[in-house]
Amino acid sequence: MVLDAMGILVATFVGYRFFMSFISIEGVEQIRAHTELELAHGIQRTLVPHIECTTDSVEVYGLSMPSEQVGGDLVDFVATEVGWLGCLADVSGHGIKAGVLMGNLKTALRLEFAEGHSLPVILDRINRVLPAVKDAEMYATVAAMRSTGAGLIEYSLAGHVPILRYRAKKGS
Repeated sequence: MVLDAMGILVATFVGYRFFMSFISIEGVEQIRAHTELELAHGIQRTLVPHIECTTDSVEVYGLSMPSEQVGGDLVDFVATEVGWLGCLADVSGHGIKAGVLMGNLKTALRLEFAEGHSLPVILDRINRVLPAVKDAEMYATVAAMRSTGAGLIEYSLAGHVPILRYRAKKGS
């Protein structure tokens, strides 16, 4: 009976050690994953806020709702005294990598727009720079509209599905 009790005590102690080892490894991994998601979600909230903007020529409302906690989607609109730029973008993947690439894309779009470039020039310049700041398997698609200030609107797609639809029968 003493040997049985000693065996149970040793088995309990060994089991407890294995359990604590497993929990400490898995617990650290869970905390790391949770921290990464919270960081990426914070990046997304900062870079993709709700849009409510009214100018002399347009009224714009936008909201990005990622399918998971964090996504690489971008809805952006910026208005200046010389015109406005609106865009939808989709960065492949989720998590911090997609959030960082989306932030880089947003910054590049706004910077090129502030320089007064047309949409083809903006997208061409971004296309030349973007590959150097992303993993090879990542990509971004963009649909953008830009007012020219002369009452005209430029519209460009870069791998994105169309965002405008013209109905010839109705003229709308």
